[in-house]
Amino acid sequence: MDFRENKLEIRRIADFLLQGRIGEANSRWNNLLGNLAGFMRGLDETSQQKALVVLKNILNQQQTQDWVAMSDALNYELLPFLESS
Repeated sequence: MDFRENKLEIRRIADFLLQGRIGEANSRWNNLLGNLAGFMRGLDETSQQKALVVLKNILNQQQTQDWVAMSDALNYELLPFLESS
């Protein structure tokens, strides 16, 4: 999956969360994490640390089942980070 496809998938996941399609969103998110791990390996250490903070926040929201916050974090934290890296 290339960078553009990853961005589209992140937007799709965020939309699914807001639509209440939680199972599908979580499944897609778990699949996407592998792609993001590969992307992060190519970043410098400072950028990796920033990415870990964003991802940790999103995973915490997933664990607490705060779907609206997770959707917002995907759209307004993860996507801007990926676009700036």
